[in-house]
Amino acid sequence: MGNIATIQTTKSQTRISLRNELIIFFSLLVFGLVVGTIGALSLNNFLFFLYITTYIVLLFLFLKVNHYQLINISTFFVFYLSYAVLLGPLFGWGFNITYVSNPFIFLLGFALFIVGLSFYNKKYYDKPLKSREFPGIFHFNKLFVVLVFYFLGIAACLYYFMINRQALSSDLNAGRATALSGNGLLILFIKSLSITTAMLLELCLKGKISKVTYVLLLGVAVVSSFIVGFKAIPITIAIVSALIYANNKKLSLKTVLIILIFIFVSYLLLQAIRDSVSATKTNDSLIKRLKMMYVDSINFDRVVYWFPKNTGFQYGSTLLINFKMLLPGPDMDFTTWLKTTLQMTYDGGGFTPTIFGDFYINFSYPGIFVGMLLYGVVCGFINKRYEKTKINWLVAYVSWEFVHSITGGLSNVLMDMVVFTILGIFIESISQEKVYYVRVTQLKLE
Repeated sequence: MGNIATIQTTKSQTRISLRNELIIFFSLLVFGLVVGTIGALSLNNFLFFLYITTYIVLLFLFLKVNHYQLINISTFFVFYLSYAVLLGPLFGWGFNITYVSNPFIFLLGFALFIVGLSFYNKKYYDKPLKSREFPGIFHFNKLFVVLVFYFLGIAACLYYFMINRQALSSDLNAGRATALSGNGLLILFIKSLSITTAMLLELCLKGKISKVTYVLLLGVAVVSSFIVGFKAIPITIAIVSALIYANNKKLSLKTVLIILIFIFVSYLLLQAIRDSVSATKTNDSLIKRLKMMYVDSINFDRVVYWFPKNTGFQYGSTLLINFKMLLPGPDMDFTTWLKTTLQMTYDGGGFTPTIFGDFYINFSYPGIFVGMLLYGVVCGFINKRYEKTKINWLVAYVSWEFVHSITGGLSNVLMDMVVFTILGIFIESISQEKVYYVRVTQLKLE
């Protein structure tokens, strides 16, 4: 089985005084009260005031539970959750949106997430990690193996475009749904670029491949997947690479923000290139995105309106929808299935219900409450591995897919996480480098 190596860990939580905690709390609270008062008076809506002040209090509790760490997966999760879901009702009320559901469900889910995260951090955060070393199977050169799968992904992009060039060439956004149908296995090969580029970055950081070669391969993967209609793949590649690099180099918050801005600007540039070959424009400008921050809250609202009035609860079956794409024949992914179920007819991709909507579709409101509580526990589990183990592609990839599930739901990312984790471990196991599996030791805290 190999040698057993224990990784000793020390408490890396930020220590701040009670005085500084009070300063942070009252600064956030005053900000919330001022913004809430202005919003409530201008909109004549007291719920605006109540919502933002409650959000601010919960945000402070999260910072306390997260030990005021600003660069970790928990913070990344809450930042994206706030942008995509939690702040949505404030913008919705600002644009005179009337909600069928109660937007305070989002804040209750956030509170339960904090409870789950707090439970994990108190019970398991300080326990050391143990790694078990397993030798590879065939001992091929790792760079060679990764490059083989990388070029299979690039070839899949080219083949996908060739067999769907008529639909994609006439209108890339509108023809994307047609192109996806029946190409589940081919799409998986394209998506595999997410982990092969991450492995290439690891090899680059270890000096096994030059920076110029890596940047060239990265650029080809991003442009290839984006041009054939996939936005999620280049975004995944960029963010997973940023997570690996940030943890490996222990970057400052300022540097991390610069990297994120660069990723966002690059996204807008590639979107402009993609729009140039599409009749349907996406209008993904910065101002448009800020104005549309309430879209995901509206999506959740439509899900609540539709289920179970028109379609019954799914009781977990949506988790298997994407796995059906591995079988021969046409099949829809989760977001496309939901778009069809809700009788939506817009061009382009599927319907994203948010993680709240995904839980609701399957188990109604109890699903949201239990699901967000468990999500807090899982977030603590992933965050600990990001902070306390030497970063690798698997931790970075799972971290992003976990965060990404905020908009599309767990049903939208589960298949990718399972398949690509298995594929990545397979690549590692047949390469020269040995594979490490990390687990928590059961040691009593002093």
